[in-house]
This record gives sequence, C-alpha cells and structure tokens, in this order.
Amino acid sequence: MRLIRGTVHHVLPYNYYEWTIENFTSQVEKYEIQSPSFLTRFPLVRVWWMCLNPRGDSEENTNYLSLFLYCRCSTLMGIPVSARFSTLSNENEETRNSVIVVREPSYNQKFGISRFSETSRIMDEVLANNDKLVIICDILYVNKWGRSTGMHDDFVESESDTDLESDFETWSWTEEYSPSALW
Repeated sequence: MRLIRGTVHHVLPYNYYEWTIENFTSQVEKYEIQSPSFLTRFPLVRVWWMCLNPRGDSEENTNYLSLFLYCRCSTLMGIPVSARFSTLSNENEETRNSVIVVREPSYNQKFGISRFSETSRIMDEVLANNDKLVIICDILYVNKWGRSTGMHDDFVESESDTDLESDFETWSWTEEYSPSALW
C-alpha cells in the first residue's frame, strides 16, 4: 500500500527539494510512503516524486530505509540525471547518509538505493527532530560523465555503509567533466 505523505519544498535557485514527513514514527510500519509530486525547473521541466520504504524494499533489506526517485515525464529518456539524497538534522545540517546516483530514467522507472540508511539510525535522528523526517533530494541533469560503480568514498560513514556498494551503480564526475564544466 502506498500513502502520499508530507510536503515537498523547492529551495531556490536550483533543483534542490526538501520532503518533510511529520509523525514519522507512526509511518514506519507502512510499506511505502510517497512524496507529493514536484517539478524540476532547470534546464528541463519534469515531474518527479520520491518513494520511501521504511522497512526496505525486499526481505533482505528490512532493517534499512529504501529511497527511490521516479520521473513521470516520458520525454526525459536519454538524458542522464544525478540525484543526491540526504537527511536533514534538527540543527538543519545535512547528515552523512548521502549517496549519488545517476541514471537515464524512463517513464515511471524508479532509481535510488535499497539500503539508504539503517532504520535504527534514522529513527534516532527522527526522535531527536520532534518525530519529523526531512529528506533532501538534489537533482542535476548531466550531459557528460565518467562511469564508476559503488558509492562515493566521501559519503561512507561507517563500515556497515560500505555494503551499499553492491546495491547500485553510479556515475561519477571525471576530472575532465566537472560539474562546473557542465551547462
């Protein structure tokens, strides 16, 4: 069962979004929580939504929070997209739960990570934040890239986080194609 919960705020001037879920501890037993739809504005207008599985997206991931991004526009095919996910603490600081994923999404196809963070770690953070979970999604359209697999080293926080490497494949910047050289 999928429930639409929370609010999504666009933080100007970039494609940076904050999804706030109030009373998160009462939502943990739900199978899937979906954000309201939101638009990216530059360089392409596209409709997106995030989907959160508080108890993982499969039997082997029940102790992890799974987080995915969907695109509703079928005209995006062939354009790579980089999405950075993280959570926001009660001090308004991004936590080190971030990952970077790049895909060429097709209509209604999800991309993200099955083991975004251990559920117990997120619950500790949520309880310290007045039972509120804030997820950050930063979307960037990419036109040149270099290929790698696994997670970016600067986001690995603990030994258990290195298990994430087998869960997804990412694209990362090469020295030749840095974010400042794009667009």
